[in-house]
Amino acid sequence: MPPLWLGEVLCRSRIRQDYRQLSSVFASDIHLNELIHEISGLLKNETHHVIRIEELSTDLQAFKSAYSAEARVKRELEEEYTKMKLESEAYKRDLEAQISVLRGSIERRVVCLIDGDGAIFSPELIAQGHDGGLLAAKMLTESVRQDFYKYQLDQYHLYVYVFYNKRGLVDAIGRAGHWIAKQKFDEFTFGFNQAAERFMMVDVGTGKEQADAKIKGELLLLISLVSLS
Repeated sequence: MPPLWLGEVLCRSRIRQDYRQLSSVFASDIHLNELIHEISGLLKNETHHVIRIEELSTDLQAFKSAYSAEARVKRELEEEYTKMKLESEAYKRDLEAQISVLRGSIERRVVCLIDGDGAIFSPELIAQGHDGGLLAAKMLTESVRQDFYKYQLDQYHLYVYVFYNKRGLVDAIGRAGHWIAKQKFDEFTFGFNQAAERFMMVDVGTGKEQADAKIKGELLLLISLVSLS
C-alpha cells in the first residue's frame, strides 16, 4: 500500500475514534443534563414541599393557639358557672332557712271573744272561787283543742277575752239564788286570769251592750292584723 493511502487510513481511523469519543462525551453530557434537570426538579419540588410543610406547621400552631385560648375561655366560663351555681344554691338555702325562721316566728292565733253577760260560766264553777277560775280556763282550753284537732291544727296560741258587766252580772247571779257564786266571783275572776297569760276577764262597766261593743272592736282589730300579715 502506498504511503499516502496508509496515512489516509490512519487519519480516517483516528477520525472515527475521535467521533466515537465525542459521541460518547455528547451522550454523557445529555445524560448528565437529564440528571441535573431531574435533580433540579426534585429539589424544586422538595423546596415547595418544605414551604408547604412550614405553612401547614404555622397553621397548625395557630390552630393550637386558638384552640388553647378557646379551651381556656371555656374552662373559665365553666368555673364561673360552677361558682355562680354554688353561690345560687347557697343563697337559696339561706333564703329557705330565713323563710323557715319567719314561718316559725309567725304566731298562729286562736282568739275566743266571749260575751260574759250572755254566756257566763256555770255558777258551780264560780262558786269554787280561784280554783274554779283555773278549772274553767282548763276546760275551755281543752274544748278549743278538741275542736281544732279535727282540722289537724295543734300548734297555736290561744287568746281568750271575756267581756262582762260585773255589777249587772253579780246581781243577776245573786237574784238566781247562787249566793256562794256571788261571793266568790272576784276570786273566780282572779283564778281565770292567772290560768294563762292570754286569758282575761274584763269588766266593761255598766251600759247597754258594752260587751258587744268591745267584741266588735276586737274583731275589727283582728281583721286589720290579718290583712297586714
